[in-house]
Amino acid sequence: MRELDGPHVSVALSESALRRTIGDHGTMREQLLHLIDVSNRPNVELQVYPFDAQTYATASYSFIILRFGDDAATDVVYVETFTDADYLDRPDAVRAYTRLWDRLRAAALGPVESRTLIQRMADDMKR
Repeated sequence: MRELDGPHVSVALSESALRRTIGDHGTMREQLLHLIDVSNRPNVELQVYPFDAQTYATASYSFIILRFGDDAATDVVYVETFTDADYLDRPDAVRAYTRLWDRLRAAALGPVESRTLIQRMADDMKR
């Protein structure tokens, strides 16, 4: 029986989020290895935005683009700030965040390179 793939998820994580130690090295290593496992799923695309990539000032808060099917007119952007969150559905706002997302993905490492970097970080946690 085939396992359901679920929705497609595309994530770009800052290298700083992966290097910030939470808990002990064993816990961090397990978390990094779990990210590698998850990123190997057919419906998951994980990219790491490395320290040396071009920085976009407008990407300082998390945002999520929710896409419902092939019609971009139904896209919604969920934006988190320090004290609030909002859902944006105006076409101009959605286009702006979509362009930002495209630039971030282009500056990030590819999925294979990202897994390699995460594996190196996990290996460093063994030492």
